[in-house]
Amino acid sequence: LDITNSPGARHGHTMVNINGTLYVFGGWVEQAKATVIKNDLWEFESQNLSWLEISTPDPKPSARGNHSAVASNGKMYIFGGVGEDLSVLNDFWAYDPETNSWEQKSGGPPGRSGHNSTTLSDGTVVVIGGFDEQYMPLTDVWIYDITNESWRQGAPFPGNEI
Repeated sequence: LDITNSPGARHGHTMVNINGTLYVFGGWVEQAKATVIKNDLWEFESQNLSWLEISTPDPKPSARGNHSAVASNGKMYIFGGVGEDLSVLNDFWAYDPETNSWEQKSGGPPGRSGHNSTTLSDGTVVVIGGFDEQYMPLTDVWIYDITNESWRQGAPFPGNEI
């Protein structure tokens, strides 16, 4: 592996697989004895086992960690997380490797961090749980329809009442 050109040690980042290529976005890294939150995007090419930092034009997501990411229909979707000022984010972005560009999508669930997301067989994105701005656990479920580019709230995730 080309260790000299890699994302480096980090946490709170996300990674997706799009057509055999891995993409890593954001998270916290240690730089000059300080923890820094990033909005960098890295590609791992499995054919030649190397990392490449991808430079994308603006607009692009702000630095964040503890967000979620999924791959659907050849794109990477990221949602929420914690920003540089430790605020909880509620923005939703799509990265298209074909055009090397980010697009901010409208709407979305209330802000959260530490949540999970996945895709269903039809490409639908599902976001569940996490923590709100006051670090209270969430049980809500949100569903993003890729075709109609719209969000709807699903039935809450069953769990312990607080």
